[in-house]
Amino acid sequence: MNGKTMEATIWAYTWDVVAIGISRFLDLIKVAGMLGVSLATAYHAGLFLIPHNSNYRVYFPEDEVLYFRPSLERTKRLALQPRLSRLLQVGEPLRELIDEDIAGPQSQFLVCVHPQYGAGCINPDVVLWTAYGDPLYYSLCLSNSKVTEYLVTLLGDLSATHGIDAVDAESLNFLNYPHGFHHEKDFVGLSAKTSFLLSICSCETCQQKARVAGIDVEHVRTLVQRRLDDIFNGEGFSVQERRYGRLLMT
Repeated sequence: MNGKTMEATIWAYTWDVVAIGISRFLDLIKVAGMLGVSLATAYHAGLFLIPHNSNYRVYFPEDEVLYFRPSLERTKRLALQPRLSRLLQVGEPLRELIDEDIAGPQSQFLVCVHPQYGAGCINPDVVLWTAYGDPLYYSLCLSNSKVTEYLVTLLGDLSATHGIDAVDAESLNFLNYPHGFHHEKDFVGLSAKTSFLLSICSCETCQQKARVAGIDVEHVRTLVQRRLDDIFNGEGFSVQERRYGRLLMT
């Protein structure tokens, strides 16, 4: 370690901190040897089993919400408007944690581009599109200026107004095709290669940027489609994949 001390920071969900209470939460992480907190400031829907929570054992988080109050002056001009969690109706846990003046690093983790299904359905121009022209509503495209402006604004607001030490940016990338959407079914058993081909974005923004870079967009899309068609027709499957596909279709 070269004489340096490692600082341990715990990731925490805002709804758990609210249920436990700020003071009790800080006591618990201190006993666990944690010197800092990385609190979820934006998150998506899910299904959580929380056996030690006194308020509930099974919890469904709100979808696509912020757990902090961004500056209205910063966000009112955004094409993509953030939604606030109902937990903010009775306070702002992030602000309360900061006011407690934790002796270690204070950071936040922000889910950046996944999943944004509601926003994607309302604004299909900002999501990933496959080579076939199918929108992936749950994944925002980082090539789109509306998306980058949204993320930069929220990250900048966290840094400027809340005095945090760092931000853990989750899913700040182009997401892979299979990424935990509700009841995903592919019926063929996708390989990593097939998933990658389905994940190559062909939205209007990506096509425009590719053309500027000198890429023959239509040729690339045709190649991707043909390769996927070959795979879906069984020509690109291994023996195990063919068996798995037949099993699913029976």
